[in-house]
Amino acid sequence: MSILVENVGARKRLLIVPLLISKGITNLPSIVVSILLIEIAASFNVSPGIAGQLSTASSLLSLIFALIMGLLSARYSHKSLLTFGLLLYAFSAASGLLSGTLYVMLPLFALTGVARAMVDPMIGSLIGAHVPADRRTSVRARVWNVAE
Repeated sequence: MSILVENVGARKRLLIVPLLISKGITNLPSIVVSILLIEIAASFNVSPGIAGQLSTASSLLSLIFALIMGLLSARYSHKSLLTFGLLLYAFSAASGLLSGTLYVMLPLFALTGVARAMVDPMIGSLIGAHVPADRRTSVRARVWNVAE
């Protein structure tokens, strides 16, 4: 991990590792739905096209909520928004396991779009706030590339 943040102080280096993990977590729900789409459709007795609306709803809410994040990030701290976004991911994943029908799972899974709209910009802003200017671009690129 020292390659990731060569010239960053020890305290700031400790911040980057959780941000890297947070970024990696944000991709998991979409990957799981993509892999299990046929099984999800079979479980709920719907066509795969209907089950694919899980990803559509998540993306649509992510787009809408990204516009609201400008106001929220000016009003609230970036760490608290990141924490709330990660908690929203956890809630969405846990409630998705308990869904009995696709129509219950759809809005609950769509919350991952809201969480993604909160987490991704907050990771970038925390990197910008805590990493020296000459290292920001490389650290941000490595966090995004390692997590993808």
